This record gives sequence, structure tokens and C-alpha cells, in this order.
Amino acid sequence: MNPAWFDIEPEPPASPPQDSSAVWEPLLRAAREKGVELDFEHFKLQNLNFVLEHWDSFKSKFPGLVYVYDPGDGSSQPPYRFLPNARTPSELSVNAFGFRGRDIARNKPPRTIRVAFLGASTTIDTHSYPASYPELIEPWLTIWAKQRGFDASFEVINAGREGITSTDIKRVALDEVLPLEPDLLVYYEGSNQFSLWSLVPERNRNAPPVAAREEFGEVPTEPDWFIWARKYSAIARHLGVTRDRVAGSRLKEPFKPSGAVVWPRGVDEMAPDPDDPNLPLLLPTIVADLDSIRRGAASQGATLVPSTFVWLAWDGMELDPVRHRGIFNYLNSSLGRFLYRDIRRAADFQNRVFRAYAANRSLPLNDLAARMPMDPDLFDDPIHMGYPGVRLKAWLVFQNLLPILEQRILSGVLPQPDREWLEEHPSLARVRVGILSLEDPPGRRVAEARFGDLSRSVAGASLAVSEGRPAKLVTSARPFAYAYQGAVPAAAKQNGGMLRVRTRLRVLRGAIGVGVTNQKGNWIRFSNAHDEDWNDLDLLISPREREEIDETILTNGKGDGTASEAEIESIVFEEVVPPALEPLPVATNAVPQFEP
Repeated sequence: MNPAWFDIEPEPPASPPQDSSAVWEPLLRAAREKGVELDFEHFKLQNLNFVLEHWDSFKSKFPGLVYVYDPGDGSSQPPYRFLPNARTPSELSVNAFGFRGRDIARNKPPRTIRVAFLGASTTIDTHSYPASYPELIEPWLTIWAKQRGFDASFEVINAGREGITSTDIKRVALDEVLPLEPDLLVYYEGSNQFSLWSLVPERNRNAPPVAAREEFGEVPTEPDWFIWARKYSAIARHLGVTRDRVAGSRLKEPFKPSGAVVWPRGVDEMAPDPDDPNLPLLLPTIVADLDSIRRGAASQGATLVPSTFVWLAWDGMELDPVRHRGIFNYLNSSLGRFLYRDIRRAADFQNRVFRAYAANRSLPLNDLAARMPMDPDLFDDPIHMGYPGVRLKAWLVFQNLLPILEQRILSGVLPQPDREWLEEHPSLARVRVGILSLEDPPGRRVAEARFGDLSRSVAGASLAVSEGRPAKLVTSARPFAYAYQGAVPAAAKQNGGMLRVRTRLRVLRGAIGVGVTNQKGNWIRFSNAHDEDWNDLDLLISPREREEIDETILTNGKGDGTASEAEIESIVFEEVVPPALEPLPVATNAVPQFEP
């Protein structure tokens, strides 16, 4: 391996085969008309089922329409794809399969080794960077193979997508990547399910998901108005830099309450069992998803390569006030409840689980965390790297992959021929793609909560029903306390399409949480109402979730120890007819082919 290879850049992806601006014109026009500022989230193909499940959120954040794909199987995972054969305003170039990087053929050419990289934002990398870390690795592999005299060429697939979880990654791997017959699947992710709240005492786990951080608050780093001004004003950014330089002091961890983290009983922190169901940090889910990817890969003669994950944090870490502001803000805002030492401890444990998992399943390991320098100058925040850091990361992963590849090439396992000729990609070719209007979809009433039953309040709350309507609800003062639980009518549980639970209410004081739970008492959907005028709070339930729903819940939506009060007019269950999709203005399904 020649260190001079480090400076070799990959070939840039070919220009998209269409004028991307024409594809985005309906979105750009709608944004201008509604005065909505667009960001990279708007230029994605959202999963239709995911949009229907989070309708209110999309209505509030999108300019009346959203680009969607219909997976055809009712699944809401992964939550989005990238529009194939297009370039986004965030400078992301996407190939015909919706992956970042150059195009590859649907069917693998002879003597070709394909390496697929699975992950989230730390795999796809910042869109505006010249290349992602997987793209940087591809030419180095090609040069290495030539130097070693191997009769093989390399193709890299970057299947990363920011913000997704291991369960999403599993769907991407099984549905989108494995049909392309990769030989190695490198899994790198360890932040989007890094649930430090799983290490908080049991008393904090019963609140609805949206409530937890409100109870403890966040460690402030800068006033909200100044953060906003930095985003939109160059003058404010210059003032901030000047202030930091004049201050001249290092950024030290601010005061935080300590002692909140409690390690699960029976879990061996230093030598964890990867199959222990009591592992914290959502690791049982991650391990199960890795196993699904591993089995799917093995069925095609491919190998899963799990990775350790890099977190930049340690007890006593001090940061430069100018160069490292992003790192400091992330650690003390997004993770502001937790001490640096807690973050480091949890990150080290997570990596021990990844190492144990690889050893237990006899898999090769990409132990990046053991080699990546903990230099803040390489990072934009504790998990995302600046471009120099991305290049170094790519170089280290490249070195970790070489022994794995060399052993398989010398033993004759690789390269392996294409196993099955595909006339079309099985999960992508038949997917419907289009533009979805975010006007409320029509619904047909199938059931209504019996109004007399609304008097069944939970202990500590009061819910009075007069001769007519509405019902008067007064919650207890306990944060997020249940105030009402009512069984979902049988007619609303019957199998079918999307279900909308519409609660008509007005909040007289505080906030009221409205939710739907399953038979285990776990939350399926939850939202807070604050509006003092009469309003409809809608929760959309997917067909898959509809089979599980059990109760509707009303709670105190306040987490500060005060009671809330509201009037409830009705709780209605409606069958939803999803709106039709409008076609995209430009076709995006051209896929290059290898011809034998």
C-alpha cells in the first residue's frame, strides 16, 4: 500500500441524465407561493406510508406538497429515498438506484467485486463534499488490486441516508442493495439509536416519548435569538467569531446534574453478551437488525462487516471557541442532559457490543474507533467529520478492508460471478413515484368513542360529562399523567387502510396529550394540543399499526407539575382514503445496463 494513493480523488459522478431543476420546479414554485424556506429534507422521496403516519408534521414543514414513493407493501421503512438520476440543490448527485455516487449496472460485470456501505449521515456524508468516504475508497481498491496482480475490479455502493435507524438500514440492505449482489456489506452506524435515556432510572421511562427532555431541560449554550441570527446574518456570524476570539478561553463542559445514569443490572459492561435482551442503547434492536442483514447477505454468498462507531467525547474535554463550536453545541444541546463522561462510557460500551457481535458470529470487523484519532480539528460535531476527517476515515476503513478482501481473493471466494440476471430491480422498478398534495385526505367515519365512557377518568383526574357536550377534563398536576383511557371501538380495529383518530377539543389551560396505544400499552401515536380555540387533533394510524391499536389516551401535556384543563367534543375514528399521486414532470427511471 502506497501512502501516495491517499491524494488520489475518485472520478466525479456523471451529470444526471436530465435537467434536475425541471424535476424540482413544482416544489420550488410551491415554496415561493407559500413563503416556505426549503432545505435538503424537502428534496427527498418520502415514503408515502411514513408521510401518512406523520401527516401533521409534513403539513407544517412542507409547502403544501411532498415528493413521495409508494413501496407497495404498507411499510413505512425506510422513511425516504433519494430521487434517482437527479442532483439536489444541496449538491447531492444520485445515481439510477437512488444512491450517492457514480452509476453501476443492474447486473454485476464479470470479475467485479462490489462493496456496499450501509449507514446513515456518517456514511452518505455532507452532500456538498467532493466525495463521501465510500467513494474515496473505490479508486484505492482498484489501484491496490492492480498492484497486487489480482484479476478483479471494484465497484462501491454508498447506500447511506441521513437520519435513519438500524431497522431502516435493514430494509435498505434487503430490498435495495442485495439485489445488486454486493460481496461485502460494511455497516457503520451508532448515533441515531444512541438512546442515553435507556440509562436513566425507571421513573423517567413511563412518560410519552415527546416528554422526556422537557422534564430535565437542556443546557443552554447561546441565546435562541443569537443562534437564529447566526443562521441568517453574516454580521451576526462575524460578531460571534469576534466575541469568541476576544474571550479567548477554552470551551469547558458546563455544569450538569450528575448521577442520573444507572447501568442495567446483570449487564456485563466490560464483556457484554451481544444477545443479552437487557442491553441498553437500543442495542437488542440493532443486533436483531444486523442479524437480518447478515442472514440475507449469507444467502447470496456475501459477508456482513460490522464496524465500531466513532464518538468524539471524553471527560474533561476542552474545545476551541471558534473551530469547535459545532462540537460543543451538539454535546451540550442535543445531548445536554448527559455528562461527557457518560457519553464516552456509553460509546465505549456500544463498541464492545459491536466487537463481541462480530466475534460471536465469526464476522470480520471494521474497527474504526480503535484507529481514528480523537482530534477535534477533524470533526464538525461529535460524530460528523469535516472533509479532511472524512478522507482520513476513508483511508483507515480502506486499510481495515484490505486483509478481508485479500484473504477472500487468494482463497478463490472473490470475485464471484453474477448469480441472477435481473431484467429489472425487484424493489425499485415497480415503485410508484409522484407528488402528493398535503391537503387533508378525505375520511369515512367508522366509529366514535361512546361519549358516556369519557367519564371514566383515571385516578387523580376529573372528567365530567354534562347533559350535552362537551366533556370537561381536568388532569392531575403530575407531569404527563394519564387523565383518560378508553378502548378503541371494534369497528375501528378491523383490517383495512389508514385510520385517522380525530379528537375535537379546545385547551383551556396548559396542554393535553392525545395518544393511541397498542395491547402492550406502548405508544403508537402521540401529539400535544395547546390551541385555545376549538380544533381537530388528528393521529394517522398505518394499516400495520391498525391491527395493534387498543386504547385512546388523554394525558396532562405539561411537564412542570401543573394541571391542564380542556373541553372534549368527540373522539372519532375515520377510514382514510389517501390522495392520488401526481406524476413527476420528468421521468427518472433510466438505469444503465451491462450487456454480456
